[in-house]
Amino acid sequence: MKNDSVLVIGGSGFVGRQVVNSFLSAHKKVTLLNRGNIVLAGVEQLIADRNDINALKTALMGRHFDVVIDTNCYTPLQAHYLTQGLQETSRNIIVISSASVYADDATQPPTESEPTGGASVWGVYGKEKSGMEEVYRLASHAYDKCIILRPPYIFGPQNSSDRETWFWARQAANKPVLLPGNGLSKVQFIHVEDVANAILHVAEADYFKHDTFNIADPTILTFSQLATLLAQVAGFNDKQIAVGTAASGADARSWFPFRDYPCLASSEKIGNELGWYPKQSLFDCFKSTLQHYQLPSLIKTMMPTSTEDMILKRLGIY
Repeated sequence: MKNDSVLVIGGSGFVGRQVVNSFLSAHKKVTLLNRGNIVLAGVEQLIADRNDINALKTALMGRHFDVVIDTNCYTPLQAHYLTQGLQETSRNIIVISSASVYADDATQPPTESEPTGGASVWGVYGKEKSGMEEVYRLASHAYDKCIILRPPYIFGPQNSSDRETWFWARQAANKPVLLPGNGLSKVQFIHVEDVANAILHVAEADYFKHDTFNIADPTILTFSQLATLLAQVAGFNDKQIAVGTAASGADARSWFPFRDYPCLASSEKIGNELGWYPKQSLFDCFKSTLQHYQLPSLIKTMMPTSTEDMILKRLGIY
């Protein structure tokens, strides 16, 4: 980037804050555009609701940034409003999407060339993310660089989703960790710092075109392997139970922190073409994440669902 000025759309959430920190650490001038509910130090704040096209245009009028980072686009309409609001504002944009855009018939793990549209298991979320990408594709002629990044599950300190902490809370309390089906659905992860570093890497790369990249730690885990890894990271007993048909009638997502479906993304392309790779091993990333939590507090947050209780009864454990 020439003048190192960055506009971050969002910027106050789990991923957005880390993106801001990454650019600030690289001595970039960072400006946020959001509703102003949370004020961050060291950045300029533009206040606008991205769902209000007039407010967007007013906030961005006469402004120019070397690169725009869209951290919280979920719908085609949000993408359309932002691309309209950004006219003459920047020639470079990087957008965080999701591995949920891959279709039911995508090969696992999917490469960027696999069909999109959102697998049925992701419902509206996957379809909307896929539609958002299409809006950016259609608008890409207005940019020198228009890059879409597709992560699988993002984790790290202060995760707004109870995922890794769901496992640790039960393991810390010496409770069984219930896994849907046979526990063999496969998942991939990326640490939130690696997401931010990937965005910074792409922003600084001498790579000017429209393109899409998966970003992920290459390690593929089954739910069973994930439970074992998280127990090893924390030094807990690995008391896992694949529940089989004992959870019949209950959707996995109603009691388990993930859908019982692969969430994968082959990240070979970005490594081969742009030289980006995660900085630490998955084990080390989970280890550093755990250090941000107090185990007694984790145990207190554990709220077993009535479905978990039902499954344990069906298994004859309680």
